Amino acid sequence: TYSDRQWYQRRVRGFTIPGLQVQQSFAKQKELKMFGRDKKKEQLKKEETTRTQTEEEERKKREEEEKKRREEEESRKRKEEEERKKKEAERKAAEDKRQKEEKKQKEKEQKEKERQRQRENDKSREAEEKIELAQLEEITLGEDESPTLPVDLYHNFTKESFSAYTKLQTFSREQNTHLVMPEFVIIGKQGHGKSSLLEAFLGYPWNVVGYNGATKRPIYLYVVNSPECKEPKITVKRDSALHEFDSDIQISLKDLQKEITKRNRIFTTEPIYVQYEIADMWNITIIDTPGILSDDKSNPSNPSGSAPSSITASASVTTINKDSGASAGVGGPNEMNKAKVESLIYSLCRPLHRHILCVEEAREWERVEMIDFLKPLDPELTRTTFVYTNFVSLLSKYTTTRQINRYLSDTIPAVKTYFVSLFALTSRSAADTDEKYKEKVWQAYRRDINILESLQYDKRHEEKMGMYRLRKHLMNMAWLIFQQGVPTILKTIRQKKATAQRDSQTLQQQLKGLTTLKLRTIASDYGVEFLQLLQSVLSGSAVANPSLIGQTLEEEKSHHGDAEWLDGSNNSIRVLPHEWGIRYYDHRLYGGQQFERLLHEFKAVCEHCEASEVTMDDVATAAGNQFGNYAWASSDLARQKTEEALGPMIEKVLHRALYIVIRLLDLVEKILEEQRNKRKKVDHHHPSGEKIIDVEDLDNYKYFTFHIKDLFVKYVETAAKNCHEKCFDEFMLTTTIYWDYTEHVDKPPMDPTADQSKLVIQCTSDIFRILRTRIIKNVIYKLYNFFLVPIQTDLWNALQGKLSQLSDQQLDQIFEVSATREKVNEQVRKLESLIQQCSSLENDLLQVSYQYSHQSHLELD
Repeated sequence: TYSDRQWYQRRVRGFTIPGLQVQQSFAKQKELKMFGRDKKKEQLKKEETTRTQTEEEERKKREEEEKKRREEEESRKRKEEEERKKKEAERKAAEDKRQKEEKKQKEKEQKEKERQRQRENDKSREAEEKIELAQLEEITLGEDESPTLPVDLYHNFTKESFSAYTKLQTFSREQNTHLVMPEFVIIGKQGHGKSSLLEAFLGYPWNVVGYNGATKRPIYLYVVNSPECKEPKITVKRDSALHEFDSDIQISLKDLQKEITKRNRIFTTEPIYVQYEIADMWNITIIDTPGILSDDKSNPSNPSGSAPSSITASASVTTINKDSGASAGVGGPNEMNKAKVESLIYSLCRPLHRHILCVEEAREWERVEMIDFLKPLDPELTRTTFVYTNFVSLLSKYTTTRQINRYLSDTIPAVKTYFVSLFALTSRSAADTDEKYKEKVWQAYRRDINILESLQYDKRHEEKMGMYRLRKHLMNMAWLIFQQGVPTILKTIRQKKATAQRDSQTLQQQLKGLTTLKLRTIASDYGVEFLQLLQSVLSGSAVANPSLIGQTLEEEKSHHGDAEWLDGSNNSIRVLPHEWGIRYYDHRLYGGQQFERLLHEFKAVCEHCEASEVTMDDVATAAGNQFGNYAWASSDLARQKTEEALGPMIEKVLHRALYIVIRLLDLVEKILEEQRNKRKKVDHHHPSGEKIIDVEDLDNYKYFTFHIKDLFVKYVETAAKNCHEKCFDEFMLTTTIYWDYTEHVDKPPMDPTADQSKLVIQCTSDIFRILRTRIIKNVIYKLYNFFLVPIQTDLWNALQGKLSQLSDQQLDQIFEVSATREKVNEQVRKLESLIQQCSSLENDLLQVSYQYSHQSHLELD
């Protein structure tokens, strides 16, 4: 039975199977049925595809519509948000405009109030200053008081004291000692009168009180005693903080305000340096610091801070300008704030040699603030002086004796405290000369004393009152510091005198001991040390640092100057230290080890050296009347070629060996000098800076040490010359070489048919190698036996013999005894002169010290 597939194949191929019509019909029907079913499936599939595509298109359309709807919604919301923001911005702008207008109006009203308050304050201050000026003018000198009393009170010490002080400075400079310069640091709150106090201390009106409202930089005032300066001589030093002030300038006192104001425009820790030269003053340093800012000065609503009373020293400043007030807040690096100012003041007060002058406005003790500020700097208050300004304002509050005495008694015990009042700007402006300024200072002082006397205060507190008492205290402090320096100068002079006396005695004893026997001992000792150290270096010893004085093979050749090895044809031989196995070629060596390396290099170079080409002319010439005797010709040619090849190398190795040994002179001399420096004491110098001569010090006998080196060099050169002759003896006569070759060397058998010339050339090469090996070995032995060994053994006797044979006259010449004696005598004369000078200086210093210590000063009435 055929399957449908078989039937189909048969049909396609054109075959007919008989008897299968029924099956064919059935198969055909089945085929048609299957074809209809496939067609229906295809149609359904097509419909499904069409439906799917339609649904996909509808879905995409819906998504596009949804996206468009969302975009429209977002656009609508964005427009609404923009509209809202626009309305909000317009509302905010209107509100800001309104607030600005209100703020502007308030500021305008505030400024107007400030101006009104300022005008009222100015009027009040002017009235107070007029009253104060009138009060001061009413204070006059008594009938029994000198008209020059206000000026005389500034002269606490006599003219003789300052003259003696000038001499002390001269002594100090001449003896290269240093008189300690006292340093005073003035600290205090801003606007409490620090600068006015400094001005009153010096007694000259600066017109720089407050420096444009506030001191923003520390000012180092170097007060220098200058007897020729009757009026202040001002020099403002170069300013490292401001580049436009890069040089020192000398100005007048009246121009100091302008100059400091230029440099005071920024806050910085870099100081302003001012040199103040004046007669009748000690050398002192006064450091004026920026004022400590109050908390209320950080308040923008009060940029000027609280204004002090007009009759205080600080009242000479009308108000602190707004620039300084604005800088009280937290600002940039060039702006002031409380933390920066306090940090600067702490750094300036921290050195323990500085004395602190603490300035604060006088007030009730419970309101005083600076004591707490000082505790971290000076816990015991041992280097602090308190100065309370505007004392007259506080006095006006007391009406009874008990009140004022109780206040004055509450000062800290054992701590210097002073109460000072100066005067206002109007009174100060009226003092257009130094004398008038000092008169106003005296009137302010008398005003306080008059009030105190009216209150019947306790006279025990009188030492605390006034500028004069404070000035006297500071001047006395400086005077005591300088007085303490007198023993140091005196001690220095006496030490120099004692040293000069001791040196003079030592030199005189050395002169007596400078005999011929002493010179022979010095010469013998030096010779022994020299030879022992030289022998140690040649034998091999690490007495010196090879890294510093040793030489590599390349460095040795470079320093010697003749670096190349040359063959018989005068051609350079290329040396390969690593390939040829030359030991230590890249190490720094000296002495015996360097000599050993040279011999190793010589052997390696010679072993790689070949004889020059033997020509037929050479063969014919060497044969001579011995034609046919190839051994004789070969021996003669080998002798010639050996001497031609190895002769220059022997010359080279001898020159290099001589260089290696002679360069040890500098090494030995350096080591001996170091050993002498360790043994001898510290170099001694007298005030002229000249070194004290030691007759046993070989550094003073350069000609003798040169003589020793000259003897050594001559001996080494003689040994090298002798060794040279011994080495060249190795080049034997042709007869000797021929005999040795014919008797002891196995010769090749004679071939009557062979070329005689080629046979001679071959034999010449063989004899050359034999001679080369023997000569290398023997030259190395002779370099040891006739060069190195004599230096190690015979040099000792030769050098000591030369030294022992020197006559007394020769010793004097070699050691330059006459010149040494003259130098020693010259130093003795200088030391004796120095002793006399020190004695004179000692007497003068004692006299000046007595005048300085027993000075007298004017007492306050």
